[in-house]
Amino acid sequence: MRNHFNDSAASLNLQHNLYGQDQLIFCEEKYTALMGVKWVAWRSNQYFLTNFFLVPSFWRRMQPIFGDDIDHIFTYISRVLFLPTNDTWAFILREFWSYLAGAVSRLGVQVRLHWRPNLAEYDRDAYEKIMKCLVENGYIPSFAGVDKSTELSMLYDRKMQAIAGGDESSSHVDVAMLVASLQGKYAETMKEHFGQKATEGAKMVRVHSVSQLGSENKGFYQAQLAFVEMWLLSLGDKLATSAYSTFGYIAQGMGDIHPLILTLRKDDQNASCVLGQSVDPCNHYPRKPGECLGAAAKLSEEHKQWIRAHLRHCQDHPIGWQLVHDHSVTGTPVSFDFL
Repeated sequence: MRNHFNDSAASLNLQHNLYGQDQLIFCEEKYTALMGVKWVAWRSNQYFLTNFFLVPSFWRRMQPIFGDDIDHIFTYISRVLFLPTNDTWAFILREFWSYLAGAVSRLGVQVRLHWRPNLAEYDRDAYEKIMKCLVENGYIPSFAGVDKSTELSMLYDRKMQAIAGGDESSSHVDVAMLVASLQGKYAETMKEHFGQKATEGAKMVRVHSVSQLGSENKGFYQAQLAFVEMWLLSLGDKLATSAYSTFGYIAQGMGDIHPLILTLRKDDQNASCVLGQSVDPCNHYPRKPGECLGAAAKLSEEHKQWIRAHLRHCQDHPIGWQLVHDHSVTGTPVSFDFL
């Protein structure tokens, strides 16, 4: 697919395989030409908004609106545009009020195993990484080696405190955890562990999953389930997402949540997770067309300073770009010949 323009309509190729003349849409001249076009259609399989902040006229319009909160631009746009139909919204609310509401803390966990033949594979090592990450960061309680009588005594004390406080009928779940994955065994294993083992402080953890489809297809029902899960993940207090996952990016953006990024690749020996530097999605395959973003790029000094402060390489995909809050974020800055 190539970019095409005329006076009334334009079709844009903004997919990951953006090469040659198509990249010029991120140059001032081509971008400005869109101003006179009534209808613009595009096709994309990635988040491309980050790239447009290198276009001077686009940057001048957006920067005064968001200021240092530029990393929230996707949060704002998604909450305006990603609106469910009434049936889907009812689905979301039923799941939320039935399984997630009332807990002291709501935690979303999104599991996606990229770079594997079977995206719905259950990997014991990946499961152990997920649990290690969540426990070490205090998102869930650790398992305790206490005897049954001690645990029962602690649970009895909680019951008595609830009665004394006149709050006996309300939920006493400490963590309500939503697990979103094609493979249902991750959620089922978590349920078994929290049901069979005592936790520190006798904390109560409820584990829920909306779907366990086992495979991926492009049907409407699966798309609806994915949309429901993205929304529910975004309604949490905390979030853990799989590296490189656009599914997770949408949830963190809509929820305005810095996620724990899970490293689940078999060949990745790094830490089990890292706290995300931004709530904005990662632009996996950004473009730097030399015609306008080479050494002689005509950007103002203020614009260049803004790029230095707000553009970083993604933590989960080092060639990608991500908008961050300000220069205090210690991630790897994106380098340009003109900076």
